[in-house]
Amino acid sequence: MRKRICLLLCFLLFLSMTTTAFGQGYRRNITGEFSDIQVSVNNTPLGLFREPLVYDDEVYVPIKNLSQLLYLDTQYDEAKNTVKINTGGILEDASTRSFAANLLQRDYEINVLSRQLQQKDKAVEDRIGLPYRVINSDEEMEAYLKDYFGELHGISMNISFRNYRDSRYRLYITFPSRDREDFEGLSRRIIEEWMEDILFVVRELFDDRARIDGHMRDSSSSYRTYISFETDGDRLRFSSSYYYADDDRRRISINASKLVERLEKNLSSYNGVDFEYKVNTNRYDIDLLVYFDDKDFYDWSSSTRRNFLNRLEREVWGFDGRLDAYGKIIDSDKDEEVLRFHFMNRRVDFYDYEVRETSTASSTREIKLVEQNPVVRRNLNAWFNNIQLEIDGIPFRMLKEPFMLEDEIYMPMTDLGDALYWVYEYLPKENVLKIMDNNFHSRNSRLVGNRLLQGREQEREQLLTQIEIMQKQLERELDSSLPYRSILSVSRMESYLRDYFEIFEGIETYIRLTRSSGDNYRLRITYPIEDYAVFDGIRSSTIERWVDGMLDAIRELYDPNARISGSIRPEPLGNHDFTLITFEMERDRLTFDFEEHGNQTTTTQRVDARRLERELERYLRRYRGVNFRYEVVVNRRDVDLNITCTNDSFYRWDLYDKLEFIKEIKEEIYDLYDGITVNGRVVDTYLNDQVFRFSIEKGSIRSYDLLVDMEKHLNRHHKEFTAGGNTFSFTYRIWEKDANTFDVKLEGDFFQQESEWRNISDADGYPPEFEVFVEDALKVVADFWQVDVVGEAVDKAYSSILVKTVDY
Repeated sequence: MRKRICLLLCFLLFLSMTTTAFGQGYRRNITGEFSDIQVSVNNTPLGLFREPLVYDDEVYVPIKNLSQLLYLDTQYDEAKNTVKINTGGILEDASTRSFAANLLQRDYEINVLSRQLQQKDKAVEDRIGLPYRVINSDEEMEAYLKDYFGELHGISMNISFRNYRDSRYRLYITFPSRDREDFEGLSRRIIEEWMEDILFVVRELFDDRARIDGHMRDSSSSYRTYISFETDGDRLRFSSSYYYADDDRRRISINASKLVERLEKNLSSYNGVDFEYKVNTNRYDIDLLVYFDDKDFYDWSSSTRRNFLNRLEREVWGFDGRLDAYGKIIDSDKDEEVLRFHFMNRRVDFYDYEVRETSTASSTREIKLVEQNPVVRRNLNAWFNNIQLEIDGIPFRMLKEPFMLEDEIYMPMTDLGDALYWVYEYLPKENVLKIMDNNFHSRNSRLVGNRLLQGREQEREQLLTQIEIMQKQLERELDSSLPYRSILSVSRMESYLRDYFEIFEGIETYIRLTRSSGDNYRLRITYPIEDYAVFDGIRSSTIERWVDGMLDAIRELYDPNARISGSIRPEPLGNHDFTLITFEMERDRLTFDFEEHGNQTTTTQRVDARRLERELERYLRRYRGVNFRYEVVVNRRDVDLNITCTNDSFYRWDLYDKLEFIKEIKEEIYDLYDGITVNGRVVDTYLNDQVFRFSIEKGSIRSYDLLVDMEKHLNRHHKEFTAGGNTFSFTYRIWEKDANTFDVKLEGDFFQQESEWRNISDADGYPPEFEVFVEDALKVVADFWQVDVVGEAVDKAYSSILVKTVDY
């Protein structure tokens, strides 16, 4: 009996000990992802025999195995259920920890900035078509040109680029004499467009005032010069010395309508598909557009397409054997280009059909991707026991929980990196975990540490400078909204306008551009008669901006001295033989005649311009010490209000003064003609310059110039946020999202991970009083414009801190 009692007591004692040691632990089946992750520390590969894994979107590393290969000593204290890491005293000294923390912060910022720089680099590359990088010398520019322009249609080009005075540069290009025949076979336009692209890249990436001159030669002993060139304004002017010396032989004179007649007579259909043709003649070649509306074309084999092009080629050269042609085949139903071709040197020189990617092709690519980066998912029996962490005897609070697999403890990389002041980067596509550990540097001397910090700071500042440069570059590209293209013919310019301007306010228009004489062009715009009612309701100012944009594109990309005139009308006219809108140049500006624009039958009131001018002169001739005069131009849908001032006091008005002035104008106008739309501008008579624009539509006042003033106001009065003894600066930007909502962005000059910000932030990632600071600024915008406002605060890396909405 006594023996049984002793055994029972022993069992109970063992049970209590087990409960004490493992009472809080439990086993859980988890799914770990293994992909043979390779670990490197300071770019040195480590041969781990325990494989890291990914669980719950976190990389876990075997801490015992990792420590054996580093300077760390790691022990697991079962009694305290704690992983104890000893760094050998590296982090015990306060100054060393401060150094490591500062270095970590700089490495983090450099990582963030590097990613941001890559994103902006990609954005700029998408805009200009070539990889962006900061170029600081003509040697670097030469290397860039060799990288991206070192070959022209398979012919290697040797490029020499040198500065000889201010922004003037010499560009010498040579190609092997063995390629002379291939070079002579190229169309002159190909070469000129290639050279225009070089000028564009030099100005975009290196010197925006660059002027280049030089020549193209072959490498024979006599150095035959084929083309000489020099900068003329925004373009290159070319002269020929050898191959193109007989310029009359290259220049063509073709009757385009006769060629179209020939093609429609001899090749109106092929293999059951009907075609229509359009020919635009240039100085040295033609643009040939081939239209079809039969889906059977898509069933043609590549050999059938080739045979059709060969037949088309024979018809073109049968008309005139000297012709070089640049062609497109277009689906007229979709208005979509499906094939592009070139006829040069009496052969089909270039043939390009862009095959649309099918779902099968996509899935094949995905399968290959999986084969390159295999991920194996395994069910694991892991032990979770609320394991704690100590670094050199100091507890460290972890956000994710470690676990045990067999006799190894797996630590979350995020927490481990923070505890040891490591910077790490996990690259899943490469199956690499890169760790940067700067702690060992502190063993050397404080001087080495200071140099490291200075180096990091310099790298950080360089990245910030590059990002600022690239941001300005990107903004300039985005503000342009017109992709760059080298355009050397009216037909190409017409195609460009169709690409970027034909869809207007949801209406598909048709644009035709022809040269009248010299720098004078005729622009004819038509739209379907069934869209007449919709087009008739578009504001005249919107139409003006649309046509002004086309003029800007023509001047920027084709002819800087261009002057245009033309009309906008529905088509087909039928019995309605009238022109809605006409425009022409006066001095250097477009003027419009909107007399027939607007549906009179739906107009509820007729505006008497002279009466409205008298009322404004009567009550608002002088306002806040400034004299004004008013001119009213009446359109059917709206009113243009031109206001001239003769006192520079207007320049000193703040945004509230300007708003009150517009409100007074609105009140006087609406007393006579309630609800009409007003497009207003203030002009300084002495400077003959427009100084302020605004509009009144459906009772709401809008003005881009007032938006700019509001940004300046916020940047002056709501720029700084102070908390915990630290001051943080913000820059404001405002956009009109729609008629009733504005977007405001607050850009902070700091990183969220900086200690000054983290020390005053709560669980939401920002100080409690920061929300009040943002709300106060947004209320200023909401009250001023009487709209709802959505604001977002971001840090220097454009990471979102707070999103706040203020309803009016």
